[in-house]
Amino acid sequence: MSHLTDDQIDLLRKNYNPKIGPSNADEWMFCSTDSPNPLNNVAAANAYLGHVLSKSLNIQKDIVQQVTKLIDGINDVKTDLERYRPAKPEATDGKLGSTFEEAKDLVKRLKAAGVEFTPEQQKKIDDAFAKKEVPSGFPATAWTPWATALQGRSESLTAQTEQETLRLQTFTNRYTQANDQSSSVQTKDFQSRSTYTRNIGG
Repeated sequence: MSHLTDDQIDLLRKNYNPKIGPSNADEWMFCSTDSPNPLNNVAAANAYLGHVLSKSLNIQKDIVQQVTKLIDGINDVKTDLERYRPAKPEATDGKLGSTFEEAKDLVKRLKAAGVEFTPEQQKKIDDAFAKKEVPSGFPATAWTPWATALQGRSESLTAQTEQETLRLQTFTNRYTQANDQSSSVQTKDFQSRSTYTRNIGG
């Protein structure tokens, strides 16, 4: 992303002398896109491409971080849910928490993670919350579909993370390539000018 404000860029363009050509990276990027020197134009195009890609790169980084944060949240709620799974498979007195506030938070996070309660389960939850109590009376078998739903959501997000990370790498490669090409063209142009100047002086 450019370190210049729009006003600074406008001033840079206003003071730019195309007969002299760009003398720094900012002039290459913002001022030399319509020069009779084709090397100027190539370098400027690559510099501006790098500028645009840097914005895309930052956005993509945020996306990867957001998806990773969602996965971490699901893993946390999976761990918390398992804490209350009845030890005996035949148990029918499972609870969704140890305190009212903890139960409210757990149910909220479960729903946000994609867990769907049956109408009967939801009624138990609503009745308990109306009394500010911990929802109870759940069979141990209820934990299996809840855990399966969380696992499915986690796997889906993991696959998405892999795709977003691949996009991030693609943007990174293209950003690096654009900057390298711009730098290479600038070097060639400088060498050409130096050679031309030496020939004149000779």
